[in-house]
Parts: sequence; C-alpha cells; structure tokens
Amino acid sequence: LSANAPLAYQFPQSSDLRAFLGNETVILNYFVSVDGIYLWLIDHTGLKVDHFVAIPQEVLREQINTLRKQVYSKKDLDFSNSARQLYELLIKPVEQSIHRKALVIIPHQELHFLPFEILLKNQDTFLIADHEISYLPSLQIIQHLNRKRGNGYQSFLGIGNPDNSLSWAEDEIEAIAGRKEFSQRTVLTNE
Repeated sequence: LSANAPLAYQFPQSSDLRAFLGNETVILNYFVSVDGIYLWLIDHTGLKVDHFVAIPQEVLREQINTLRKQVYSKKDLDFSNSARQLYELLIKPVEQSIHRKALVIIPHQELHFLPFEILLKNQDTFLIADHEISYLPSLQIIQHLNRKRGNGYQSFLGIGNPDNSLSWAEDEIEAIAGRKEFSQRTVLTNE
C-alpha cells in the first residue's frame, strides 16, 4: 500500500474501488499502533493520502474515553473541546483531500468506539453536517460487497407497526418492498 504501511496489506483493485465508491465517496482507513495512527485516504482511483499521526495509543484511548463520557453523561454537556481535539488528530491531516460528500470510515482498535459524526470541525460544525458517514469493518470487504451488490436481493421480508403506533411505517415498508430488485416480497403489518 505505502512505505508507511504497518502490515502487508491486500489492497482492492481499482475496478472494485470504482464500483463501490463511485465519484462521490472517499474512504478513511485507520490503523492504530502503540506509537501512532496510520491514516490512508482512498477514492475511486486508489490511494490519495498516506499519513501518520504520532500519538501514543494510551493517549488516544484516553481522549476517546473522555469524549464518550462527556457525550453520555447527563452532567457534562460540553464535549466541544474533546470533539475538536479528535477532529484535529483524525480528520484535519487529510481534510484538504476530502472533496467528496460521503465518507466511509474504516476504524481500528479504539476508533471503533468513537462516534466520528460528532467530531467538530470548528466551533459549531460537526463532521456529519458536511458529510454522509458510513462504516466498514475492513478494506478487504469491498470486493465481497461488490459481488453481493451485483447479484441483487432476491427476497424481502418487511415486518412493522403491529399496533398502529408508528405513523408512516406501513408506507415505508411498502415503498421498500416495491423496489424492483426484490423478486419475492412478504410484508407483515398491523396483523
């Protein structure tokens, strides 16, 4: 993958990346080591940015734990400093290369416990305000997902709104069931 790669890495083919990402998505792939974070920004053409952030793993873990405690605490509602610090570490180094709307985050180690959506770019702009965010467990899964996507779905089972308490739930399930990729449909609502 790169001179900074900590492992022998199986990198997806460019054709797999193009099929999965399209033109509007980039991947931020992270690897946490004891002395820092390796960060790779990948788009539909391949590797764009290869960066290393020097931070001891224990310090990163503590910063993430602090942010999580602040977010989930009912007493400490101001998590902006923690969210901004983590943005500076994890997003800022590649910020100039993120020209796409959608981000696919591939976290590693402690980063699995970090809600990237709440990282603060500035005083009042969360990462989620500028980008659609999704997650993948690994870079290698892209080839498998492309194969599954190409085959399409064959059947759909929709279950919802058994007591009529969810307005629009039946309409949503019917809309999903009506998609052309489903050759078999079963919808169970209000039954």
